[in-house]
Amino acid sequence: MRRGAWLLNLLLWVNLAIAQTGTLRVTVYDEQKRPVPSIVSVLPQLYEFCNPWRAETLSQWHSLFIHCASELGREPSLQEWHEWMVRFGLAIREQSQRFTDERGIGIWSLRPGIYSVYAWSPGYGVACAHHIVIKPGQTTDVTLTLPRIPITIIRAQVLLPWDSIGYAYVRLVQNGQVSPKIPLFARYLQLPLSEWHPRARRDFDLGEFKAIFEADGKVGEKSFRIERWGEIVDLGEVELKPKPPKAERRVPVTIQVLWSDRKTPAAGVAVYEMNTLTNKQGRVRLELPLGGHEIEIRVPQNRWDKGISSFHWLYITPMLKEVKIVLPKPAKVQGIVRYEDGTPAVNAEVKMNLLSRKGGERVLSQPSLNIRTDKKGNFNFATVPPGRFVLRVWDGTYLTERFLTVREGETIQVAITLPIPSERKVVGEVKLPSGEPADGAAIVMLGKTLFSESQGHFEFHCSPGEETLFFWLPGKGAAWRWLTIPPSKEPLSLSVILEKGGVTGQLVDEQGQPVKMAVVKLIQAGFYFPGLLASHTDENGRFAISPVPSGKWQLLVEGYPSEQLPYPLPALVKEVDVPPNEVVDVGTLKVSSKVGRIVGRVEFPSDFGSREGERKVKIFLCLPEKLWLCDVYPSKPQFECQLPAPGVYWLLAQGGGWSSEPQKVIVPETGEQVSVTLPLKRAGSVKVTVRSAKTDKPVPASVYVVNADGLEIAHSFCDCEGEAWLENILPGEYFLRVWRPLHRIAKVPVTVKAGEVTEAKVTLEPKE
Repeated sequence: MRRGAWLLNLLLWVNLAIAQTGTLRVTVYDEQKRPVPSIVSVLPQLYEFCNPWRAETLSQWHSLFIHCASELGREPSLQEWHEWMVRFGLAIREQSQRFTDERGIGIWSLRPGIYSVYAWSPGYGVACAHHIVIKPGQTTDVTLTLPRIPITIIRAQVLLPWDSIGYAYVRLVQNGQVSPKIPLFARYLQLPLSEWHPRARRDFDLGEFKAIFEADGKVGEKSFRIERWGEIVDLGEVELKPKPPKAERRVPVTIQVLWSDRKTPAAGVAVYEMNTLTNKQGRVRLELPLGGHEIEIRVPQNRWDKGISSFHWLYITPMLKEVKIVLPKPAKVQGIVRYEDGTPAVNAEVKMNLLSRKGGERVLSQPSLNIRTDKKGNFNFATVPPGRFVLRVWDGTYLTERFLTVREGETIQVAITLPIPSERKVVGEVKLPSGEPADGAAIVMLGKTLFSESQGHFEFHCSPGEETLFFWLPGKGAAWRWLTIPPSKEPLSLSVILEKGGVTGQLVDEQGQPVKMAVVKLIQAGFYFPGLLASHTDENGRFAISPVPSGKWQLLVEGYPSEQLPYPLPALVKEVDVPPNEVVDVGTLKVSSKVGRIVGRVEFPSDFGSREGERKVKIFLCLPEKLWLCDVYPSKPQFECQLPAPGVYWLLAQGGGWSSEPQKVIVPETGEQVSVTLPLKRAGSVKVTVRSAKTDKPVPASVYVVNADGLEIAHSFCDCEGEAWLENILPGEYFLRVWRPLHRIAKVPVTVKAGEVTEAKVTLEPKE
């Protein structure tokens, strides 16, 4: 009887598992409708639309396929080629690559969701399809057509010790355009030049080329010419020679380390970067390159009462002879972790990571700042070096972060509140604009996708917190909601009516010719699924994005993939206001194929680098969003960067408590080179505290510092205490723009002073 019950439960479980998956049937043909055995990649499509790097990676598989054929002495099957890829760590045995059979057909079970499908076969280009919906218990058919392309083979015999080298690759260069790195696996190179996009965009033109080979610090070059596509070019033997050493000036510097009393030499402590110990006078002599460096001083644990292990920032100049470093006294960080009902969070993991001056985070090994709460929810770090930390608390379900500034010898008390660990039921219905039930509408969340039933009903469980939901039914309607889910045992009810809006238009170049196969996206603050609101332009440059929820959107034209748009940044940004259930035609939008270039110089003041944290500045491009372009160091103040298209831009240099004035740059239609100079000045900071007008509690929000010209100078997010720090802001008058979903945007004036921290308090009003 028990065995029968066990078998019945097993059958029910198997049926449930099958019912919760869908089926994808992919058929791949060539242009003559002949079946093509192919490799198919199936990717969840929530955030990206027609990722060009995916297609470009597939195109490079031609060279790997030829390498495999060269080793076997025959053309391998796709399965043999995949095993060869696994051997070199370029593929895995799971279903990252799927294979169609001899009929060009592949059938796979997938989780319900929205996908992009890419197909490739040796000797062919890449074909892709987007917005592929997989529903539970249903079969979705996709047909892809692979274009036959001429393949140019480049052969070379690379003279290297292949058994001992760590890496080897080649790049192709033509007229300043450089191909991605192409890995080498054998001394005989057979590299195909081919088209990587399904609409046949060629990477290079016929004519002169240069191949640059690199391997383990060695380099070699070969120039050649291609007269016609489809031929074989033999470069013969290629010898690689060691790269010339880079000239790096080092300065002999004596470092003296003192205990926290500032007078007793710290003997026998390790200056960890060079793995050396200080002598009896606490001194060690090092040769360090010019510029800024983080030096870690490691102290034995039995001496932490005199001074604790810590990081110290040194800026090395040609005139620097000796540096004194005082080891700080350890600080204490104590706290308690509770749930919202007051019960302690037992055995929750608490970590403190040091925010590095070089960017990112650093996990300290000595002392170890990783502990778990006790039975009362308490934690205690008794030895903490000074610095700025991110404190993370995780109870296995919820992760909470808080930024802490720890000063020498102080004791900090911290109280962390976590949501009650229980999921809440969300039920609702989705209706079409006509009021009829939306059968099979996709409800997309971060991490999962589900579908409404025939009467438009849906149901799922969700943890307390905030969730972004996108409701999407192809050709019928779309909507999105920012949902706040408070802890409660009662189900949360939600009713959604889809909207059938849309955005159409046409892209043309400077000669009025249509721009084909460009990617057009709609984005909006708080909306995390731009891949679902995107489209390609057709043969006439026309695009249509539908369905689109009402609201104000930004229309972006991506630089890839298109022959007329050879740059990676957005080529065009336009505000579009979509009324409910209306289609907006933005008309004809002109984009340029000319790429501007900016060369410039940052003027560093003489006292730059005299304070901790001053190592470099970043060059930003100010558009509707702040885009990082490059880093600039005092030793190399020159910089160079490309711009997406002719137009008016603003450049800004920021970092280490310094900033330049926003520099207006006009790139002409000819795409010429423009020179700029960005002098740095001492900047200030703004500390913003955001609270809710309804509850008077701190709330996380996005905070922007905007100048009188409407340029975004700085941007940050509030932590769990509602605090945000915005740095590197020139003295002057600004206003803060504070945004949070379901709240009204707040604008608060603020005055920034050089070298000072300006505090501002903002109260957000919830929307009715």
